[in-house]
Amino acid sequence: LKKAIPHLSKLTGLRRLDTQLSNIDDTDLPYFNNFTNLNELTLNFTETTGVGVAKLTRLRSLRKLAFNYNKDIHELIMALADSDIIGELSLDSPDKPIEAEDLRRIAKLKNLNFLSLQNSGIDDKSLELLYGLPHLTTLNINDCKVSRTAVNKKIKAYGNRVNVICT
Repeated sequence: LKKAIPHLSKLTGLRRLDTQLSNIDDTDLPYFNNFTNLNELTLNFTETTGVGVAKLTRLRSLRKLAFNYNKDIHELIMALADSDIIGELSLDSPDKPIEAEDLRRIAKLKNLNFLSLQNSGIDDKSLELLYGLPHLTTLNINDCKVSRTAVNKKIKAYGNRVNVICT
């Protein structure tokens, strides 16, 4: 895919791009700024970093972003802060556990309806930082250290409208 990116970047009407398991890295990301209509971006299992993705000019215009099994999510979350467009965010298995500061920023994404933080180091205390997402309907916290009591409290706080995926 790496060799194709400069050519693909001419498809400015592209709305969805899935680069999962490809050989792209941060040096390819400036081409992504040409995708002026991009709504959905999947970068799972690539060599891209949160530092590189944070520099995308259209990052805050994405409706869906999947950045699983990658590095430097702190910088990515900082760049997404206060986005009023992002509806689906997936940050599974980051290189480091998600910090409280990052969870507070995620909690400010007012139109977020789907959040996946599988294997991200979330525990009962940090789960409390995610209260207040007004449109949240699905929360994936599989493989996290969250008790059933904390999950039930989360569901109750959202009026039973949130599907919490937790094992």
